[in-house]
Amino acid sequence: MKCVLLISLVASGAAADPLSRRLSTIDVAPTKAELVELGGAPRLLALTKPEHPFLVRRAAIAALAHFPTVDVRDALVTLSGAGDEALRKTALDALSFAFVDDVVAEQALVKALKDESPMLRRAAIRGLARRTTSTSLLALEQQATAERDSETRATLSQALTSRR
Repeated sequence: MKCVLLISLVASGAAADPLSRRLSTIDVAPTKAELVELGGAPRLLALTKPEHPFLVRRAAIAALAHFPTVDVRDALVTLSGAGDEALRKTALDALSFAFVDDVVAEQALVKALKDESPMLRRAAIRGLARRTTSTSLLALEQQATAERDSETRATLSQALTSRR
C-alpha cells in the first residue's frame, strides 16, 4: 500500500513537498512540532485543496486539529459541510477534538446531525457527546427521537448514556 501511495504521490508531484510526503508516507502521525517546522496551519490549509491527492488532503485535515485557531475552525466548518464524505467526516472529527468549547464548531456538529450520511451523523454525535453544553445535549436528545439508522441509534444511546 505504501509503495502504491508513494508512486501516486511522485506521479502527482506531491512527493516534492516535504509536508505532503510526511503526511502520506509515514504510518505515525506527525507531531505538532514537526507540523510547525513543515509550515504549520497555513501550509496544512493549502494541502486541503482539491488539487492535492486525497490521502494528503485527509491527513492535512486531521492534522489541523493541532492548530485551534479561528481560521482553522472556519476552514474545518467549510470542509465538514460539502464534498467527499470521508473528508467531511475527518473535518468533523477535527472540529470535535480541537474546538470542544467553540459555539461555531458546535453548530457545525448539530447541522451534521441532519446529514443524509449515517457515518457523518455518527461523527457529529460523538463530537457532541464530548461537549457539556445544554445545546449539545438537547441536539442529541432530539436526534434520538428522529434517528432511523440502527447503528446510529446505538451510537446515540451510548452518547446519551455518557452524558447523564
